[in-house]
Amino acid sequence: MEGLSGALMRTVASLGMVEAKRALDAVTDLCAERDQAAAVAVVDRFGGLIAALRIDGKASRFVDNAIRKAYTAAVFERDTLGLQAWYKAKPTNQLDWGRDPMITTLPGGLVAIAEDEVIGAIGVAG
Repeated sequence: MEGLSGALMRTVASLGMVEAKRALDAVTDLCAERDQAAAVAVVDRFGGLIAALRIDGKASRFVDNAIRKAYTAAVFERDTLGLQAWYKAKPTNQLDWGRDPMITTLPGGLVAIAEDEVIGAIGVAG
Protein backbone atom coordinates (compact mmCIF):
# COMPACT_ATOMS: atom_id res chain seq x y z
CA MET A 1 0.00 0.00 0.00
CA GLU A 2 1.33 3.44 -0.86
CA GLY A 3 1.36 6.29 1.62
CA LEU A 4 0.65 9.95 0.97
CA SER A 5 4.14 10.59 -0.36
CA GLY A 6 3.97 7.64 -2.73
CA ALA A 7 6.36 5.65 -0.54
CA LEU A 8 5.39 2.23 0.69
CA MET A 9 3.74 2.24 4.10
CA ARG A 10 5.41 0.32 6.89
CA THR A 11 3.92 -3.00 7.92
CA VAL A 12 3.85 -3.36 11.70
CA ALA A 13 3.98 -6.73 13.45
CA SER A 14 1.87 -7.05 16.57
CA LEU A 15 0.44 -9.69 18.87
CA GLY A 16 -3.11 -10.74 18.07
CA MET A 17 -5.89 -12.79 19.66
CA VAL A 18 -4.27 -16.14 18.83
CA GLU A 19 -1.06 -15.21 20.65
CA ALA A 20 -3.00 -13.61 23.50
CA LYS A 21 -5.04 -16.77 24.05
CA ARG A 22 -1.87 -18.85 24.04
CA ALA A 23 -0.35 -16.57 26.71
CA LEU A 24 -3.49 -16.64 28.86
CA ASP A 25 -3.60 -20.44 28.63
CA ALA A 26 0.09 -20.73 29.59
CA VAL A 27 -0.34 -18.54 32.68
CA THR A 28 -3.54 -20.37 33.63
CA ASP A 29 -1.78 -23.75 33.36
CA LEU A 30 1.20 -22.54 35.41
CA CYS A 31 -1.08 -21.15 38.11
CA ALA A 32 -2.98 -24.46 38.24
CA GLU A 33 0.30 -26.37 38.67
CA ARG A 34 1.29 -24.04 41.52
CA ASP A 35 -2.21 -23.88 43.03
CA GLN A 36 -1.99 -20.10 42.78
CA ALA A 37 -4.34 -17.42 41.48
CA ALA A 38 -3.26 -14.44 39.34
CA ALA A 39 -4.43 -11.99 36.73
CA VAL A 40 -2.88 -11.68 33.28
CA ALA A 41 -3.23 -9.18 30.45
CA VAL A 42 -1.91 -9.12 26.89
CA VAL A 43 -1.53 -5.92 24.88
CA ASP A 44 -0.50 -5.10 21.34
CA ARG A 45 2.71 -3.25 20.47
CA PHE A 46 1.04 0.09 21.23
CA GLY A 47 -0.32 -0.94 24.64
CA GLY A 48 -3.88 -1.60 23.48
CA LEU A 49 -5.58 -4.38 25.43
CA ILE A 50 -6.14 -7.59 23.47
CA ALA A 51 -7.26 -9.85 26.33
CA ALA A 52 -7.23 -10.11 30.10
CA LEU A 53 -8.08 -12.86 32.55
CA ARG A 54 -8.58 -13.10 36.30
CA ILE A 55 -8.24 -16.56 37.75
CA ASP A 56 -10.90 -17.44 40.32
CA GLY A 57 -9.91 -16.30 43.77
CA LYS A 58 -7.96 -13.20 42.76
CA ALA A 59 -9.36 -9.75 43.51
CA SER A 60 -10.38 -7.65 40.51
CA ARG A 61 -7.76 -4.99 41.29
CA PHE A 62 -5.11 -7.43 40.09
CA VAL A 63 -6.55 -7.24 36.56
CA ASP A 64 -5.97 -3.49 36.58
CA ASN A 65 -2.36 -4.01 37.67
CA ALA A 66 -1.77 -6.69 35.04
CA ILE A 67 -3.08 -4.35 32.32
CA ARG A 68 -0.90 -1.48 33.56
CA LYS A 69 2.19 -3.71 33.64
CA ALA A 70 1.60 -4.94 30.09
CA TYR A 71 0.84 -1.42 28.83
CA THR A 72 3.99 0.02 30.40
CA ALA A 73 6.20 -2.73 28.99
CA ALA A 74 4.78 -2.20 25.50
CA VAL A 75 4.99 1.60 25.37
CA PHE A 76 8.47 1.75 26.90
CA GLU A 77 9.58 -1.33 24.92
CA ARG A 78 11.21 -2.84 27.99
CA ASP A 79 10.31 -5.16 30.85
CA THR A 80 8.96 -3.33 33.89
CA LEU A 81 11.45 -5.01 36.25
CA GLY A 82 14.28 -2.69 35.14
CA LEU A 83 12.10 0.28 34.30
CA GLN A 84 12.41 1.99 37.68
CA ALA A 85 16.22 2.12 37.51
CA TRP A 86 16.09 3.24 33.86
CA TYR A 87 13.50 5.90 34.68
CA LYS A 88 15.50 7.27 37.64
CA ALA A 89 18.59 7.59 35.44
CA LYS A 90 16.76 9.83 32.96
CA PRO A 91 16.89 13.62 33.37
CA THR A 92 13.07 13.78 33.39
CA ASN A 93 10.27 13.36 35.88
CA GLN A 94 6.71 12.05 35.84
CA LEU A 95 5.41 15.41 34.61
CA ASP A 96 7.37 14.90 31.39
CA TRP A 97 5.29 11.79 30.67
CA GLY A 98 2.01 13.67 30.97
CA ARG A 99 1.09 11.93 34.21
CA ASP A 100 -0.05 8.85 32.33
CA PRO A 101 -1.97 6.87 34.98
CA MET A 102 -1.24 3.62 33.15
CA ILE A 103 2.53 3.77 33.73
CA THR A 104 3.88 1.59 36.52
CA THR A 105 7.31 0.45 37.62
CA LEU A 106 5.97 -2.68 39.31
CA PRO A 107 7.69 -5.84 38.08
CA GLY A 108 5.60 -8.27 36.05
CA GLY A 109 5.38 -6.60 32.65
CA LEU A 110 7.30 -8.43 29.92
CA VAL A 111 7.75 -7.43 26.29
CA ALA A 112 7.11 -9.87 23.47
CA ILE A 113 9.77 -9.63 20.77
CA ALA A 114 9.89 -11.04 17.25
CA GLU A 115 12.76 -10.38 14.85
CA ASP A 116 14.28 -7.80 17.25
CA GLU A 117 11.05 -5.79 17.36
CA VAL A 118 8.60 -5.36 20.24
CA ILE A 119 5.27 -6.79 19.10
CA GLY A 120 3.35 -6.50 22.37
CA ALA A 121 3.58 -7.33 26.04
CA ILE A 122 2.12 -9.44 28.80
CA GLY A 123 1.47 -8.38 32.37
CA VAL A 124 0.95 -10.70 35.32
CA ALA A 125 -0.19 -9.65 38.79
CA GLY A 126 -0.74 -11.61 41.93
